[in-house]
Amino acid sequence: MHKRDLFDSDDQDVTNVIAFPNGDDFDDTSLPLDDVDVPFEEEQEEDTDGFWDDITDELSEASQDKVVTDLIRGISEDKASREGWEQQIQSAIQNLGLSWETVDKLPFAQATGAFDTTLMQACLQFYALAQAELFPAEGPAKIKTFKRSDAFFEDCAERVEQFLNWQLTSVDSDYYVDSRRMLFYLILLGSAFKKVYTDPLTQRPTARFIRPQHLLIDNETSSLTASDRITHILNLSRQDLQLRQQYGFYREVDLDIESDDLLDSPIDDAIRNLDGVASTSERPTDYLTVWESYSLLTIDEDQSDDAQSIAKPYIVTLLPESRQILSIRRNWRPEDTTFARINYFVQYTLLPGLGNYGLGYAQLLGGNSTALTSLLRQLIDKGILSNFPGGLIAGNIDIANNDKMIGPGEFHSIPVYGKDLRSSIIPLPYGEPSMVLKDLYDTLSRKTLELASCIDHQIADQSANTPVGTTLAHLDVSGRLQMAMLRGLRESLSQELTLLYQLWGGTLTEDPMFFSREGEMSYVSAQDFQLNHVISPTADSGLSTQTQRIARAQELLKLAQSAPQLFNQHAVYERICRTLGIENIDEVLITPDSGTPLDPVSENMRALSGASLGVAPWQNHVAHIQVHEAFLAQNPQLSPVLMAHIAEHQAQLYALQMQMMTGVELPLNQDLPPAVQNQVALMVANSLTETADTQPQAPQPIDPQQLIEIDIQERAEASRRKLEEAEIKAMMEKLKAQMKFQTEVIKEENKAAIAHEKNQTDLIIAQLKQDDVAIEHHMNPDGEVL
Repeated sequence: MHKRDLFDSDDQDVTNVIAFPNGDDFDDTSLPLDDVDVPFEEEQEEDTDGFWDDITDELSEASQDKVVTDLIRGISEDKASREGWEQQIQSAIQNLGLSWETVDKLPFAQATGAFDTTLMQACLQFYALAQAELFPAEGPAKIKTFKRSDAFFEDCAERVEQFLNWQLTSVDSDYYVDSRRMLFYLILLGSAFKKVYTDPLTQRPTARFIRPQHLLIDNETSSLTASDRITHILNLSRQDLQLRQQYGFYREVDLDIESDDLLDSPIDDAIRNLDGVASTSERPTDYLTVWESYSLLTIDEDQSDDAQSIAKPYIVTLLPESRQILSIRRNWRPEDTTFARINYFVQYTLLPGLGNYGLGYAQLLGGNSTALTSLLRQLIDKGILSNFPGGLIAGNIDIANNDKMIGPGEFHSIPVYGKDLRSSIIPLPYGEPSMVLKDLYDTLSRKTLELASCIDHQIADQSANTPVGTTLAHLDVSGRLQMAMLRGLRESLSQELTLLYQLWGGTLTEDPMFFSREGEMSYVSAQDFQLNHVISPTADSGLSTQTQRIARAQELLKLAQSAPQLFNQHAVYERICRTLGIENIDEVLITPDSGTPLDPVSENMRALSGASLGVAPWQNHVAHIQVHEAFLAQNPQLSPVLMAHIAEHQAQLYALQMQMMTGVELPLNQDLPPAVQNQVALMVANSLTETADTQPQAPQPIDPQQLIEIDIQERAEASRRKLEEAEIKAMMEKLKAQMKFQTEVIKEENKAAIAHEKNQTDLIIAQLKQDDVAIEHHMNPDGEVL
């Protein structure tokens, strides 16, 4: 954003209109002061009684002079009463850090002229927050319906809301630009004003920003609505004034007068200096100052016989330099016997002050910003002097210009005339920048941002196990001041939107006016604005940041998942998508349907895919419940969906049981008259009574002593059975042991027999081997026995 855009309006004369009703019926319109190509005669059609005409010529010269004298004196007092406020704002604008101090105001030529930017940082941070909250891209207006079930009212409210946002975002392209500029003025100065009127060229209601230094309020009151005198200071060219005189809008007065500097204020001078525009003592001679005053006046010639000496609201336009009246017009409704003033102004206040004007960052942080600038300059200047020190030099040493500069690797000769060079040049002992000043600067800067609630909450520094509630509590505490300021701005924006709503109600006709919103055609007419809708800003008054809205949406989702039968799941997810700012929600969110009754297996498959499930009275509910419960045991993640579906089956099963019991088809889930509801209740109750009578009689109660004896006998029998079981078990164990012992004995005997047989076989084999050897010794080589 260019720094000039922060202060200057697109065209100062865009709000230079006199707003007043037109016609017999109340219809807020406005008279132009700068758009001269308007057929003014057509603007006054149906004004047969001349109620809205200029009444200046009907007054005597004495009455005119009294009006001028009283207004100039009162307006001058109003202007003088806020001189201190203007000086504070002038100083704050200079401390924004958007410019450098001039050399003639610095302590030495090389001193820094920088400004501390803490004040600008605080302004920009709150500007970014307020701009996003008050003027979102989809439009600032929202209509409250208060849960009314009237379909016509709901449809009308939606169309009116879309129409207002369409006008303010698409048709009136300057509205957001003008409103954003107003925000910066408001944050810095503490007060800003909007003028709501009907543009005479486009015949379209609009609202435009008025710089606070150009709107004067009665210094004896404490608010805009309670002020008996509201003056809009205008800067109009002579050509504009002459054309308005030609069309009969202003009286024919002499405009050949000297221009005085009555419009400028110290704030205007500070803004021009910030923009680099030279301030002159005199303005161009083709511009004149015009005072447009909305005041309560007592005009004898305009008093009825039954209401003498009653102060009434008028709009008086005059030239303060020549004390000439341009016009005087009535500013109340013709049928209003209380003479209530028609309001065209809305005041925005950042924080309530002690007077007419609110407190802005200029007042809250101005003193600290001045101190921070001083500390910053001391630190920088000390660094400059430390790095480039000066000193003293002997008079007989000749150095050209006394500023000898020696570059790297250079050596210069200096005539010292036999003296020691070190004793001829003595640098002054400049020290390093003070760490005390630096700590003081850091502390004051942090305290200043804390005062403006602009300290960022460092969530990353917290532990990962920090509860969400603790984090949200820290966010709430750190932004509490900003929430309070935003709440006040929302109330003012609501007043502005309400005035626009009323103006549109008087501008439109019974014929529909078509418009396009989000690619769809819609329409509105005067009838739609007669339902007294409640207009409010789109921003939520209970939350100040998007982070808090997302956290609340997450908590809503947790509640919906914990008790799905109590929440409309589709509505919950739709609200979450809107909070996240997701566009074209219908494309990503499945539209719920009633669901088609299917077999239980198909229903389980649809549950896995996230499709809706249906229940019909003719289904076998017991079988469905059994299949669903078995499937749920294997897929516990489907618990919310299947449990709700099982509950529907149980409800249908109960309904069928009641119908079978009564023998008639009951009118279920219908809004019946009380008499019919009582008849159904009586029918079901009688059926339950008859069913209870047909059931078998309950057995006679048993004597408690008999129950005790039976219990003793059962216990004795149980003990006897346990004893027998123990004896049988012991015998079995003994038999098992004997069988095991005999088995071991047989095994040992078998092993001994096998060993004996083996020994005998070995002996026989050995004997046979000996016999063979003996035979071999008694035979010759031919095999014959010797």
